[in-house]
Amino acid sequence: MKSSYIRGDETLRKDDFMPTTNISQIISDVIGSVRFLRIEQRRFVEGYSCALFLSAHKNTSRLAPFCSSSQSSISRMLSSQSLSTRDLSYARVDYISRFLQENFLEFKYIILDETVMKRRGKRIENLGSFYSTIENRIVSGVSLLSAIGWVKDKLYFPLFSSLRDEENLTDQFIRMLERIPFKDTILMMDGGILCSEIFLKAMEMGFTVIGRLNPVLNVIFQGRKLHLSKLRDKTRGLSSIIVKIPKYNNATVKLVFHNTDQENRIILSSDTSLTDWEILEHYRKRNYIETYFKAVKQNFGLKAQVFSSTSFQKHVELVQLAFTTWMIANFYRSVKDQVSLRDFLELIKFDYFFQLARSSSASDSSIHFLLPRFVNSKCIS
Repeated sequence: MKSSYIRGDETLRKDDFMPTTNISQIISDVIGSVRFLRIEQRRFVEGYSCALFLSAHKNTSRLAPFCSSSQSSISRMLSSQSLSTRDLSYARVDYISRFLQENFLEFKYIILDETVMKRRGKRIENLGSFYSTIENRIVSGVSLLSAIGWVKDKLYFPLFSSLRDEENLTDQFIRMLERIPFKDTILMMDGGILCSEIFLKAMEMGFTVIGRLNPVLNVIFQGRKLHLSKLRDKTRGLSSIIVKIPKYNNATVKLVFHNTDQENRIILSSDTSLTDWEILEHYRKRNYIETYFKAVKQNFGLKAQVFSSTSFQKHVELVQLAFTTWMIANFYRSVKDQVSLRDFLELIKFDYFFQLARSSSASDSSIHFLLPRFVNSKCIS
């Protein structure tokens, strides 16, 4: 008899979430709720996402052979308006939510950040000049706004991403925040994102906010209005105060001044009951989004060689689908078999080309035939 449990108004079978490390099966399950207009669209999503695991160079010409398709067909699918990137995103985030519930997990942090990818060319949409924190200078390229959810070390998921456009940056992040279904957790961001509008919206939605604060504000401390930069200059080492911030609708917050030889930071926490070290320890987890950006750039080709914003957004979502698949597959590997992303990709490629060599006919060499064989370790029963 099949067991079941209730989630809201839905009844989910226990066997709907059988543990598997088979990447093609996970991808199929994640997009299971998407209503594709044509079967070719589903095959494209599955093939393209799997190809991101296999191809050394992530461009349409190199991905095409792994998708059993032509470069022009891939380009058309990426730019197609009938294949909704939004539907793919919501299906993936809903699957993540059910995965967490099934495994008695929850997000501890939601992290917002922006990454810049250098690009040049007249045909690239949303091309602009953005500040790169890696190069510490203004570069020509495109900017991607992202949110990830952190569960624990080695388990975090991309949620939503948006290509930065001419709209106000704050408004774009607020719209992204409104799409996130996970509340009652800690929302983190750096000083380039934290502002009164995002802070107030996050508080309204039930988040605890922890973020780096730029010292350009006036605060009320012990009944006196003081400029934050002057307060910071008077601090040494690690110290904290409780203040009200007029620009933040007179919200009462805790400010932690963390002065080191490298820099002087002001970390804001909307939860004034946290200790200084607890706040710093929470904020340290913000670096996981930098780890995520590095992983998808180096291993899944986040910096795609596509030109239209529609194609880029769809490529980014398929990269997020591939990364989500990797996180779930590695989670279900036994503890002794868990490996780094790079090692996991090497195992995938070895398995693929080994099966390809064993294939007796050209008709059996398609990615759809070979990928179901990708079971990389025994699952946890």
